[in-house]
Amino acid sequence: MDLHKPEPVGDPSAIKRLGTVVFVGIEGVLKVTPRGLGRVRAARMLGGFWGVLGAVLPLFTIHATDPLPATPIYLVLTPDDLRLYAAEKPPYEIGRWPKRTYHATVSADGGALDLEVERLGIIHLHAERRSVLTRNVFDLVIRSAAGPVDSA
Repeated sequence: MDLHKPEPVGDPSAIKRLGTVVFVGIEGVLKVTPRGLGRVRAARMLGGFWGVLGAVLPLFTIHATDPLPATPIYLVLTPDDLRLYAAEKPPYEIGRWPKRTYHATVSADGGALDLEVERLGIIHLHAERRSVLTRNVFDLVIRSAAGPVDSA
């Protein structure tokens, strides 16, 4: 009996990298950034140029990506749940939520995803690249969500 496992959707390099961490089937993977990460990166870059400013800038960016770490994130969809991993070496798990227990909404331009998950609340994730693969992974996440994010 030959069971056909569908090919994962998303960034091939992320799928390969997470294959050593995620031991169940991967349906989709996308590298995203939390809102505020650009501000953190800019502050780190400017802080290196100006001595005094380098001491003050972290005060403006210390909570810029809260409740997520100030690093790119892998958004992973498995047959059973949605997972978030910090894109570091090695990737570490931020959290996992069973399907139909979270809410998700894609932005009008298709480049960002709002997730409402237990313990973290509403988080805003931006795709690093906008492509057909991005839209396909976001569609998988939307289909397995309990509904849209409540904006109230």
